[in-house]
Amino acid sequence: MDTMAKRTIKAQLVPTADCQAHWIITFSELGECINANLSGNTLHYTRHHLSRVLDTIEFQIRYGCPPIDQLKGDMWLPDHIMQRQEFCRCTEWVWGVIWWYTELGCIEKLSTDGIPLDELSDELLQRQTNALIASGCLEVEADTAMERSRNEEDNGQEVRSIKVMHRQFQHQEAEE
Repeated sequence: MDTMAKRTIKAQLVPTADCQAHWIITFSELGECINANLSGNTLHYTRHHLSRVLDTIEFQIRYGCPPIDQLKGDMWLPDHIMQRQEFCRCTEWVWGVIWWYTELGCIEKLSTDGIPLDELSDELLQRQTNALIASGCLEVEADTAMERSRNEEDNGQEVRSIKVMHRQFQHQEAEE
């Protein structure tokens, strides 16, 4: 049996009490998992399988890397993110964790579904935004305009741009 196929580091989007679309890190190995959740300025670990996952971006752990219990000890926790923030920094933190583990040589720079590391930040934000819109917590009013752009990046094809006119977060009050 190939046990290496079961060793992964995942960015997982989950609903929490504070955020309907919150990114966490999950280490998985042989049916076991360790979830790392940065909430405020505190890193919480749990070992239970999550009941509700909205989205996942998964990276294989390379052969020869330590077990997940040891890998979690190398968690990326920069001072600027660990300071108490007025807003959630989960997307930036999860991107940094994945980047750090690629720098350590523990995971590939390409996710199992083909997302390269240099596009991961945008992908995390897009998936989080989509989940917030789907949950009704984020409303986006957009005015679309057709623009013609002729440059090397778009190979002379028409480009559609969406100008975001208004964003509104609907915060849910904690029920007492």
